[in-house]
Amino acid sequence: MKSSYLKASILSICLSIPIFFQSCVGQTTVTTIERPIGTEIDIFWNLVSNGYKGKTSYLSEFMITNNSSKTLDSTGWAIYFHQPRRVITESTSKNIKITHVNGDYFRLEPTAFFPRLEKGEETIVSFESDAWAIKDVDAPNGLFIVFTNAEGIESKPEVLTNVSYSPLVKKEQTDRFKNDPLPVPTPQSRYDFNKTLSFENPKNLVKIIPTPIKYEESNGKLELKTGLTISYEKSFESEAKFLSKKLKSDVGIESKVVEGNDGDIVLIKEVVFENSLSSESYALSIGEKGINIKASNPAGVFYGVQSLRALISSDDLASKSGSAELVFVDIEDAPRFEYRGMHLDVVRNFSTKETVLNLIDLMSFYKLNKFHFHITDDEGWRLQIPGLPELTEVGSRRGYSKNETEMLNPAYGSGPHPNEDESWGTGYYSREDFIDILKYAKERHIEVIPELDFPGHARAAIVSMKSRQKSLIAEGKQAEANEYLLHDPNDASRYRSIQLYDDNVVCVCQESTYRFLSKVTDEVISMYEEAGLTLKQVHIGGDEVPHPSKKDPEHGAWKKSPKCNALLESDDDYENSEQLFYYFVDRFSKILEDRNIVTAGWEEIGLMKSYNEEGDTKVDLNEDFNQRGFAPYVWNTVWSWGDEDRGYKLANAGFKVVLSNVSNNYFDLAYDKDPADPGYYWGGFVDTKKAWEFIPLNVYAEPLTNRDGVRLDVKEDFKNHVRLTEKGKSNIQGIQGQLWAETVKGNEMLEYYIFPKMLGLVERAWAADPKWTSVEEDSIRFEMLNKDWNQFASRIGYFELPRLTYLNGGVNYRVAPPGIELKEGVLYVNTNYPGAKFTYTTDGTEPTLQSSVYNQPVAVTGKKVKVVAFYPNGKRSRVSVLDLTSNIVIK
Repeated sequence: MKSSYLKASILSICLSIPIFFQSCVGQTTVTTIERPIGTEIDIFWNLVSNGYKGKTSYLSEFMITNNSSKTLDSTGWAIYFHQPRRVITESTSKNIKITHVNGDYFRLEPTAFFPRLEKGEETIVSFESDAWAIKDVDAPNGLFIVFTNAEGIESKPEVLTNVSYSPLVKKEQTDRFKNDPLPVPTPQSRYDFNKTLSFENPKNLVKIIPTPIKYEESNGKLELKTGLTISYEKSFESEAKFLSKKLKSDVGIESKVVEGNDGDIVLIKEVVFENSLSSESYALSIGEKGINIKASNPAGVFYGVQSLRALISSDDLASKSGSAELVFVDIEDAPRFEYRGMHLDVVRNFSTKETVLNLIDLMSFYKLNKFHFHITDDEGWRLQIPGLPELTEVGSRRGYSKNETEMLNPAYGSGPHPNEDESWGTGYYSREDFIDILKYAKERHIEVIPELDFPGHARAAIVSMKSRQKSLIAEGKQAEANEYLLHDPNDASRYRSIQLYDDNVVCVCQESTYRFLSKVTDEVISMYEEAGLTLKQVHIGGDEVPHPSKKDPEHGAWKKSPKCNALLESDDDYENSEQLFYYFVDRFSKILEDRNIVTAGWEEIGLMKSYNEEGDTKVDLNEDFNQRGFAPYVWNTVWSWGDEDRGYKLANAGFKVVLSNVSNNYFDLAYDKDPADPGYYWGGFVDTKKAWEFIPLNVYAEPLTNRDGVRLDVKEDFKNHVRLTEKGKSNIQGIQGQLWAETVKGNEMLEYYIFPKMLGLVERAWAADPKWTSVEEDSIRFEMLNKDWNQFASRIGYFELPRLTYLNGGVNYRVAPPGIELKEGVLYVNTNYPGAKFTYTTDGTEPTLQSSVYNQPVAVTGKKVKVVAFYPNGKRSRVSVLDLTSNIVIK
């Protein structure tokens, strides 16, 4: 993890008390102000109530306490903070004023009604915000304070380190609205759910995820040990060296790699399946004579290698003794989909190069083959582009700034300081870093698909090019200053994006925008070429461009841009500002087509939307873009929102679709409604079972609930929804998991969100549909589904979680809090996967590995019982707590 924020700022090295200054030399008279420093101010946030006064809003409050011997005045300071919901600025208590700066960034200032706070004094300020807050991640974060003296000179921003939060335990704090049907999970409800599971004997289970087409074990075991030989046919040299390297890092086995067919492990060129995906098929056999991996090309051999590694036990991974024992087995296998993807957002919060490489390696272990790399967005630009240094000098840094000339504003609690070791908002990949990532992915048969997100979600690029313009004008280079400009300085359009930005859409009506896109595309192409690759596809984003609404028909990008109005007057193909989105996509896609690059994007690139005067939206398919081979990634399929069949409509029409459905495959959504479990929930809650239940070619076969937890009747609720045709099925390229990074701060949190959810994704991307998907009768289908889930959950608990404990030095997978039941003074404990060890305490202390071990139901006494689940190497869950005096579940 990066170091925590600095707890204080020393504002002067000239005086012993905090002052505002312009220099230590002192040519300018400076007002000296005695005031607290950031570490002396306490902030306590409390959520008063959701559904405040029957509205779709919530009331919250800050208690501000001054612990300094110096007065916190009623003027001359501002506290900055972030929260995902828009503050209703007119709702504030009269002692404060809150201004929306941009995005999730807000400024709180005292008014004349704010009391002067002496030492130990406190006051409460309150405000309403849109929607609701039911999780810890909804609370304000990233708080810092800036003081201003009488001359208007600002102090350096100081992080407020003493910020605390009230626990969200009351019904009005955990219900989103009146009669919210989805309860917060409790240890008792977890116990009840887990009780429905019946874990299988591990000896009877397939030991590989994703499930192979054929898997047959036989009696006998083969020992691998240091000194073995890996032989290969010439075209498989890279895969042979990869296996040798992994045997060393996984279990400490040293091996020789030689060309030929005489070895302990032999990589053989041979066709396994005669079908469209034969290039990735393989056969693996382990017997008395050794190990053979057969495939027709390197990708297939690589997946055979990964299956071989998956057969190594977690005990052997833990010991790294230089040997491993493998069961005799015959496997034949091939993937279901050609596209098996994982998306990573490194913009909202940055992930280091090492984190990206580790994720790519784990993806390859589970046979995913597409890495969708989200490297540009409103909150950052993460790739160095030669010739446009401002993109990373400005656009990759976040911190406190009055004009954003040198850096972007903070976002998602990234703090006031742009230093990489203090802020997850700062960071980028150099050209060399990116080439290294490409090469690393290439070795693992993963295609990296870069996303250049335009025309919306482009604020980092816009601000960076504004800074470039200002610098070049100062140097007298006017023509160069405007060469790559992305905004129209005279645009008076009003809009607010989903993420609350009012300036994040490029001007699509000026040539400099397309010069910029051409320049960036060419530089990315050159990086691929240097990595020995061809850039085949660019994802252009294309989502969430602000448009008119019923509330505000004049709302929307480009409505009052003089340049766009001039274009509309001169081009009869486009009738209004909303249609300029298609003008942009057409222009950008032609830049890509000229370079033989496929245009991919979010689902919007396959749609044609129109808006009437009342703001009603009509959605048709964009036949022109269909003819040009665009690849839409369909995401906005929240159950009960009405567009659940959008991917099927596009595929039936001929688009090559990647299903990225939010309700199953957005891994940044929280596992459940527990306030302590991190993640957003706008599209519902997604756990491993939800990802596993996703049936790409027949989503209606899932046990469907909407985002509020209400069970849906497929036959009635979706009787008019489109089903996939046979043609449509052939146009589903595959599926993809997404990790958006608003709440991701570091590799540990990234892995917590992804694992074990990704195991459900890889099963559906690779393995054939289970038998229950074709059963019409709901009760029979769900009974079969639950039986299959018992097996899959057993495999996760017995094999995958122990493996992930040691693979690549250990993965920070989520361990669910255990379920608890108390009956007549006897404690019962269970969990959602087998293999966990439970410890407990009854004296109020936190349980550790050294606490009492739960092996079977046990009588307990005391006031509180606390239980925790452990997996190998100390990986643990959050604590489940039960009040024994009243038999009330606390959390």
